[in-house]
Amino acid sequence: MIIGTSIMGLNELSFISPVVGTNLLNYALCISLMIGILMFTLTPVGLYSVLLNQPTVMVAFMCLTFFISCLGGTTAIFGFRLRLYLSDNTVKSWMMDSLMHEYGNPSGLHVMRAWDKMQAQMNCCGVKRSTNATDWVKSDWFKKQTNYPPERVPRSCCPSCYFIHEKFCNAFITKPPKNGAEFKMEHKICLNGRKYQTMTIKNENLASSTCEAADEDILVNVKMCVGHTFPPSRWPSDAYLLTTGCYSPLARRLWLYSTRLLVLGSGCLVFHLLATILWFVIHELAADPLSGYAALIARRR
Repeated sequence: MIIGTSIMGLNELSFISPVVGTNLLNYALCISLMIGILMFTLTPVGLYSVLLNQPTVMVAFMCLTFFISCLGGTTAIFGFRLRLYLSDNTVKSWMMDSLMHEYGNPSGLHVMRAWDKMQAQMNCCGVKRSTNATDWVKSDWFKKQTNYPPERVPRSCCPSCYFIHEKFCNAFITKPPKNGAEFKMEHKICLNGRKYQTMTIKNENLASSTCEAADEDILVNVKMCVGHTFPPSRWPSDAYLLTTGCYSPLARRLWLYSTRLLVLGSGCLVFHLLATILWFVIHELAADPLSGYAALIARRR
């Protein structure tokens, strides 16, 4: 469980440190992965030392068990600190600072790559839903653009074919149009080649002509998304822009992993401290198995 949680967390969120301004999650996940590997490899050593009555191996195993308990305590502390950063909105403040001042900086390309990957992976844009588009316009990245017209948001804020299929094309299954009935808004956005009111939508850079499948790597309605063209009347904004802020989905995942790390780390700390004490007792008995019994007999006499 510890190894699986650590690998899953590193695979899902290892890139996020430049966005949130702290490496606590990566450190805690790496330590928990180390704990899982040590527990898996040291268990046969402990059994070997007991079965063959090897005091030297017992001492080494006892020291390693205590070391694992220290690693568990460190993991729990990191998980607890990450929860504190989420509770007092420190993470949100760091995210806003990296968006406003670090995204697009030539010396901080890792921040740009992290933001783009997060927005594409979580289907979100900016920090908060209410201000995600305006935040980018106020950022240093927008002010330093030299092309005209400038892009109002990064292209990672534009929806992918996968998002369009999930959001709108499923309406053909959940709300199928009846014979002769007019297509609903979701159907029109999905097809995106039909006449909409008095305006004909050209099949250029749109879902119907670009997306042959629910592909996450192909972006659609990019010109509308970055503000170079106007969307058709009455179109919902999520047909051409990812409107969900990134803080909410990211905070949920960070809270989930920080809770897991806190629980697993605390459990590992307690369990391996008890195991260290138990192994010390076993070592003392193995060194002189009759001493304890002889002392008891002597007291009775």
